[in-house]
Amino acid sequence: FVSTSRLRLPVMPVLFVFGAIAAAEIDRLYQRDGLPRAGLWLGALLVLWVGLSLNVAPSAIPPGQRLVEQGLTHARAGDWVSAEQAFAEAIKVQPQNVAAWYQLGNVQLRQGRFDEAARSFDQAVALVPDYAPAQLGQGKVLAQKRQFDEAADLFTAVLEANPSLAEGWLLLGAARQAQGRLQESGWSYQKAIHLAPEIPEAHVGLGFVFLAQKQWGEAEAAFMRALELQPGMPEATDGLRRLNTVRARAPR
Repeated sequence: FVSTSRLRLPVMPVLFVFGAIAAAEIDRLYQRDGLPRAGLWLGALLVLWVGLSLNVAPSAIPPGQRLVEQGLTHARAGDWVSAEQAFAEAIKVQPQNVAAWYQLGNVQLRQGRFDEAARSFDQAVALVPDYAPAQLGQGKVLAQKRQFDEAADLFTAVLEANPSLAEGWLLLGAARQAQGRLQESGWSYQKAIHLAPEIPEAHVGLGFVFLAQKQWGEAEAAFMRALELQPGMPEATDGLRRLNTVRARAPR
């Protein structure tokens, strides 16, 4: 995902940020809209945030909303095929359903079908040009394709219009980290944490930035905070393990 020679860190931390955000979309949508929760391991923002909602233009519930909710239920259960079918059917019922296009893009992104996800997010943005979640989805696709410069530019543009969007700062932090621009990455993660302190992914990302900068005390605090928010979080546990390894090898 990003050269270890640039960050002197494994590829996985940045992969985690983008991948975990994609996995957390459904859970966060449920939390924000007050829908029933089954409890995904990612209950953050990222989750980001982190996260995403159905703040579409129409105030009334669209005809395809029932199918969208069915798709969300399938997605939460990991049944991506059924989820995709439900979102696609919602689009047939109501082609202007921005939420259906957006969630279809999320499912496709979750499955690694980046070109299809890009088309779905593009369609959502075509319907509602200032729909920030879909704009961030476009950036996530670019990031997954390792087009980090383009992704960072897009995230920056979204944040100019939505400066309080915690997920946008989280994603920008991951993109800057992938570019090797650690100072900017750390600042972006801290901005995400300021806006949404409960996002474990932001703390993990910040921890790896501190680790790369040899700020070991700060790195440990960031990883520990992530574990407080999400006990047993593999990425935070891995961060602590790497931190302890680096400390053990450091000159006394």
